[in-house]
Amino acid sequence: MPITINGEILGEDMVESEFERIKAGYENMGSVSCCDRDDEFRTMAEDNLIGRMLLLQETEKRDVDVPAEEVIAAYEEMVAEHDGAAEHLLLEHGLSLEQEDVFITDLRKNLQVEALLKQVCGEDLAPNDEEIEKFYTENSDLFLSVREVQAAHIFREPQPVERSREIYDELVEIRKRALAGEDFIELAKSCSDKEEGSPDLGWFSQGDVMDEFEAMAFSMEEGEVTPIFQNYSGFHLAKITGKRGGALKPLDELRENIREILIREARHEKANQFVNTLREDSTIIRGEG
Repeated sequence: MPITINGEILGEDMVESEFERIKAGYENMGSVSCCDRDDEFRTMAEDNLIGRMLLLQETEKRDVDVPAEEVIAAYEEMVAEHDGAAEHLLLEHGLSLEQEDVFITDLRKNLQVEALLKQVCGEDLAPNDEEIEKFYTENSDLFLSVREVQAAHIFREPQPVERSREIYDELVEIRKRALAGEDFIELAKSCSDKEEGSPDLGWFSQGDVMDEFEAMAFSMEEGEVTPIFQNYSGFHLAKITGKRGGALKPLDELRENIREILIREARHEKANQFVNTLREDSTIIRGEG
């Protein structure tokens, strides 16, 4: 339904577009499937758009403006980030090159809102050392180095299918030899169906290999030989030859990053408080009446 904010109408198409953007973002993170959170996302979309319109209305009341050259400079910087091709930037926002003026007008409005929030939030948001250290301690899971595994790999393809049991039994014997101390790399060179590349897979992190292999590799210790496992391509056997990462990074390496996080959070909180104040003094009507 349309929403009227201080006499200005927020169309259903704008709400739908914002709803789709929010939902797609959560789907990309794997946080939602199908329609189980649609009501929540639609409320978020409406709140986002109401807040933005209230801020735009406030920029007009306060006569907050951004010089044209600053808008163009910001636009050119965004184009440069898209290989210097304006059409790539516009396509990313669902626009054609003929709609460049529409994008620039919207960009100007965004810059006006940013200028308003800078006035409202001020600059005195920098956290002190105690606040930085507290955030580091309470959110240590965010600051772990990437976990990586190194492994060597034997692959056997069950072709023809009738030989599947025979190939599996052969791998059982190969695994026994590996567990008895034979060099896994040499076993892989002579026993694997993998024709190209070294049996040593090098270092990889989560998400780099097939799910079945990842589950094995990251749950085992260095030096262990995996059980035989199978996926659509065939049978696999691996030895974990190295593990690293997962350690907490030193605070001194993260201090500036944490400072920026806390400043962003403080600005976001102040901005929300300001929007809530604007809402209290506004007339917001949902639907036709």
